[in-house]
Amino acid sequence: MHPSGRMMTGWETAQFEPWRPPSSETALALHAFAQGYFVCREDWMLVRLDALAQTLIAWQHGSGGIRNCDATSHNAAKQNDPNMTDLVYTDGYALIALQEAAVVSTHLANRTAYHTTVDRLADFLRLIQCTGEDPVWDGAWRGSYHLERRVWYGSAAPENDLEEGGMNAVYTGWCIAPIVYGLWCFAVLNDAVMR
Repeated sequence: MHPSGRMMTGWETAQFEPWRPPSSETALALHAFAQGYFVCREDWMLVRLDALAQTLIAWQHGSGGIRNCDATSHNAAKQNDPNMTDLVYTDGYALIALQEAAVVSTHLANRTAYHTTVDRLADFLRLIQCTGEDPVWDGAWRGSYHLERRVWYGSAAPENDLEEGGMNAVYTGWCIAPIVYGLWCFAVLNDAVMR
């Protein structure tokens, strides 16, 4: 982990996968720590879990999406625009992981912030879902979105001719599956709370 509470990227540690932003690494790590705590119940895991969650909460844009990074983590990856969000690894995994963190960390004071962040992120993902663009993409999410311009935008790896992970990419596994699962969990948990 980085001393700030986020997860270090593969680019920082091994010059590997330069396109994966700190938000993605942090969301994936939060998911792993929440799952680990379900199994091990080690208190030190809650400390790490809370630091990771607080990073994602701090990086949430007013629209609800999770920013790629902030000013302090700008050089952690090549996908370093803080006005963009990565939908391949960040938003879906953040939605799942923050809900898991809220469940396992029932004694933490920050639990309300987890729920607020999840509510806003779920709304954001529902609002930006592809609708009426193309029958092949309708119901999906593209790889990256500009939070200020409110449009699909950018590429995860500008030097990549395949446009992998950017606005012209849709991933069923790494992107759509976690988002849909996260939204399903959100609906189930909210339904349970309403009863």
